[in-house]
Amino acid sequence: MKNSEILARLDLGQSVAENDRNLASYFVPTVAVSDFVTDRYDLIRGVKGSGKSALLRVVSGGQANYPELKDVLLHVATEHAGEPSFKRAFDQIKKDSFSEAELVAAWKTYLLNLVLDALSSSSSAEAKAALAYAEKVGIRFRTTSNYKKIFWSLLRFLHVEKFSVSAEGLMAEFPDAPPAIWTDKPHAVVDFPEALRLCSDALKAQSQRCWVLVDRLDAAFQDEPALEQAALKSLLVAYKDFMGYDTVRLKLFLRTDLFDQVTRTGGFRELTHVLDRTSPPMAWDSDQLLAMIMERFMFNESIQKKYGLVQVDMRDPDLRQAGFFSIFSGQIEVGSRQSDSWTWIFNRIRDGNGIRTPRDLHALVTNAARKESDILSRGGDEASDSLISPAAVKAGLDQMSQDKVRTSLIAENPGLESSIRAFQRGKAEHNGETLKKLLGPEWDKIVEDLQRIGFVERVGDSWKIPQLYRSGLEITQGAAFEK
Repeated sequence: MKNSEILARLDLGQSVAENDRNLASYFVPTVAVSDFVTDRYDLIRGVKGSGKSALLRVVSGGQANYPELKDVLLHVATEHAGEPSFKRAFDQIKKDSFSEAELVAAWKTYLLNLVLDALSSSSSAEAKAALAYAEKVGIRFRTTSNYKKIFWSLLRFLHVEKFSVSAEGLMAEFPDAPPAIWTDKPHAVVDFPEALRLCSDALKAQSQRCWVLVDRLDAAFQDEPALEQAALKSLLVAYKDFMGYDTVRLKLFLRTDLFDQVTRTGGFRELTHVLDRTSPPMAWDSDQLLAMIMERFMFNESIQKKYGLVQVDMRDPDLRQAGFFSIFSGQIEVGSRQSDSWTWIFNRIRDGNGIRTPRDLHALVTNAARKESDILSRGGDEASDSLISPAAVKAGLDQMSQDKVRTSLIAENPGLESSIRAFQRGKAEHNGETLKKLLGPEWDKIVEDLQRIGFVERVGDSWKIPQLYRSGLEITQGAAFEK
């Protein structure tokens, strides 16, 4: 088979876990997976693209593969596709119309309803007691719609006037539980710890645990920074009520920067206790990333036939490396002082904080494969032993960098866009003097923010922009000052 035919059929999956139908076929287990299934942590942190959603999707979709979870009822509170329910529900709230206490109570109500859903089919006395208490204090709402469940929970504690939708609209949305219930008469005080205790007792009685999994929170509030801060902080405050129960766990998948942003603000009590159940940021070393991309290559029958390897071979480190250096040339930049092709790629997907993600590696390689197809269509070497040439890898990096700058770096840090753009078409290395010219008298504070997001890195007395972002901003090698 010609190389162009192999590339035309090549399926390396999707960079976003929610869109990858074959994810379980080439998922690479890491320590984060074992930490998760053994209930070591409740808050799972990682940068965008580090594999949080992949972990959730593979474990929840293949629970039978994890004996540690045989007694766990998993409830995924997040849609894998489309606009998150959280976003649609919270979008209905008028800006600056809510208190933290109201949002905390709404989160607790929503999350408790998910646990109560898991108990609703039980006929035990303990389950009936938990459901009866929730009904009594007015926090039970039966619906299969996740959107309605979170919207109803907000409505339960926020006055109808705090929503952008009219009372008539709310009546139509909830004909069986109209807003008048909450606005025209007082309702019982909710003892949330008691509600949780009853749920825990019911689960213990049937020798089960219940985990509620919440993901895609960054997508829910990305257009409203103030609401995002308030909603995520109130969710973490609500989470603290769940910490004392082994039978009821709330598992939150959070972007590292959002977690840091919420917890470093004042007024967050018992942070030490929360941090004890918070994972280190998800991290990938060289061997894990190589395994990830090679598992995907060997998922393709045409690759197996060309190189005489199969997917199970990728569990052997030597065969994994041999496979990579068969598909790619030995070097991207040729020379005795140049690194091999894997090291070249590995170094260029690193941000200023030393973080590398599977998503960036996947994007670079898939871009390179597409570029190689273009090269072959213009008369490239169809019979080459290697499938993807150095020129294609360089082009793949350029495209990945451009996309990374636009869809991640700037999209996630809009307040720093002008500072980031100030480096465009400049040099990669700066000192205090050149940074002051670019960023103004407050340059040192701005640089701290740029370091925090991994856009610049302190190296001795100067600051460097990592290779990851250079092509995307047309930044060239070298210093902006005389050395």
